Order: sequence, then C-alpha cells, then structure tokens
Amino acid sequence: MSWVRLWVDMPTDPKFRVIAKKAGRPLSEVLSVFVFMMTNAGANANERGELSNWSDEDVAAALDVETQFVTSIREAMQGKTLDGERLRGWEKRQPKREDGAAERAKAWRERKRTQVNAPKRPDADAEIDSDSESEVIGQPENSEQAPASGPVEVSGLNGSTQLIVESFANWLSPYAPDFAAAHKSIAEAVQIYGPDAVRDGFADLKADHADGKVRALSVKAFYGFVRTAKERKGKAMADRSASGKPMSSGAAWHEEKRRNSKIILALAKGEAVPQ
Repeated sequence: MSWVRLWVDMPTDPKFRVIAKKAGRPLSEVLSVFVFMMTNAGANANERGELSNWSDEDVAAALDVETQFVTSIREAMQGKTLDGERLRGWEKRQPKREDGAAERAKAWRERKRTQVNAPKRPDADAEIDSDSESEVIGQPENSEQAPASGPVEVSGLNGSTQLIVESFANWLSPYAPDFAAAHKSIAEAVQIYGPDAVRDGFADLKADHADGKVRALSVKAFYGFVRTAKERKGKAMADRSASGKPMSSGAAWHEEKRRNSKIILALAKGEAVPQ
C-alpha cells in the first residue's frame, strides 16, 4: 500500500486561500481537490509526484461539485502547488525512505522466529518498525514547521507565521533579510490588528499580486491590506449587530477550519466527504 504525508499546517496554509480567491471557490473545495491530487500523484508507479490519468470530471463527481469548479481550482494552482502536472515541493514533503528501516525490521522479526530465547527488541528498533509500517499523517521531515531555525509561532496565525515572516523580511530588505525584525513587526501587527486581519490581509495581498492588481509586494502594501481586512471584519460585525443577529467574532473562520479538518480526515480514511 502506498502512503502520502500531510503537513500539520496544511489547512491554514495561506497559499490555499490565494488559490481559493483566484478560482472563486471555497477553501474547503481547494483543499479537497489538493488531497485528491496528492493521492493521485502518490499512486503514480512511474513518477511519484506527477498526476497520472487525472480527470477533473471524476474528481468533481467524487466531491459532488461541478466539473468546471475543479478545473478552475486546478488552473489556479499552477505556479502555486502545481508545475504542469507535477506537485511542487513533492520531494521535500514526501521524502523517500532510504534508511533501511523496513529491511532491518524484517531481519529482526526473522531472527526472533529462529531464536528460542530471542532478546527483547530495543525501543529504538520498535520506533523504526512502527514508523516504517504506519506513517501516514503528521509532520514530515523537512516540512516548513520542522527547521529549528524557523521563527517562533505567533499566537493566532495558525501555522502561517514562517511564511508571513519570511515574506515580510524580504520586503524589508531583499538583499539582507532581517528575520528577527520581521518577526517582531508581525507580532506587533497581530497585537494591533488581530491575527485574522494579518492572515487575511497577507492572503489578499498575495492573491491580488498574482492577479496583477498589485504591481509590487511591499511592507506598505501589506499594512494597507491588513488594515482593509480589519475594517472589512469590523463592518461585517457592525452590519450583523444592526440587523439584530448575534455577533460571533471569528466564528465563521473557525467553522470553516473545522470543516476543512473533517474533510481532510475523511479523505485520508477513504470515507465520504462530509457535506
């Protein structure tokens, strides 16, 4: 049986929000299509990481959506998660196991069967055997969250800290990025505007830049989009208050996040996607 890995901050990765906005489809559909792509590319016996016999129509039927929606999502993924038919970052997130763990585990079991008083298996070998036979969902080696040198997660950014901080640092000084200063600025922005505004503003800026609406990515543009995201959220809450409906700060976002998590778990288990 073939396996593929999911990284822990995948549901909140800003690039999927960019793709969703560009395609004009919900984030949940984008994540569902991408999971289908991962399993398709993982099952490619000739070249793992490349789509094989991909059909927008078949995927649309499985997700109970229109074929044109899957097509628009796939096209919006080009340059973000796809390069032609190949998934970007496949080698990084789906590394080949070359440590011989499975072979060592098999040899140990064989020795155990042939020895009457076989010693108890060391814990290290047990971990290797377990990892080689059951790894599937979790944080892979070399994932974006793994490096010890990565920035400390800013509360509320839900796994997006590294991407936002690295981008901000390059906007501040492309030739000599100051990641510590960038991290401090992003943490302060979260305190001033809130994590939702920072995350949404960053995603909107990247999406508009990809669409050609923003000519250059810059610190000034980032703060402008963050302020707009905060104002948009405030206006939405004010409208809800005026209409007599109860306000729920961030409730819609958290509900979508829970739904996305359920979709990914269902697809990983081979179950029907929850409606």
